[in-house]
Amino acid sequence: MDDSRRLHGLELRYALSVYLAQHGPCLITELIGGLTHQGFDLGAHAPKAVSDALRWEIGRGRVVRVRRGTYDATVWPRSTAHRIFKRVLALRSRARELRPVDLDAYDDAFWESLG
Repeated sequence: MDDSRRLHGLELRYALSVYLAQHGPCLITELIGGLTHQGFDLGAHAPKAVSDALRWEIGRGRVVRVRRGTYDATVWPRSTAHRIFKRVLALRSRARELRPVDLDAYDDAFWESLG
C-alpha cells in the first residue's frame, strides 16, 4: 500500500509553483522527483498531470515556460505567495504524517527567494 499523499488540481498547481519558487528553473522530471521526495504521489500519468497544471499556472502568470519541458516561477505579490505557501505547508504537514521527511530547507529557501 502506498502511503503517499495524492496531489491533483489546485493542490498540485500550488505545490509545483512553490517548488519552482524555491528551486528555480526545473525540468518536469525534476518537479516530479521533488514532490515525490516530499511525500506526494502524482498518479500514473505524472508528466501529463504536471504539464497540465503548469499550463494553468502560466495562464495565471505565476509560472513561465523557459523552454520545452523546463519551467520557472515568476515574482508573485506577497499576499499571493503567503496564501499559496500556507496551503502547501498544510499539504506537506499531512504528507509528513504519512511519511516523515525534512522540509525545513525547502521552507527557508522559499522565503529567501521572495527577497
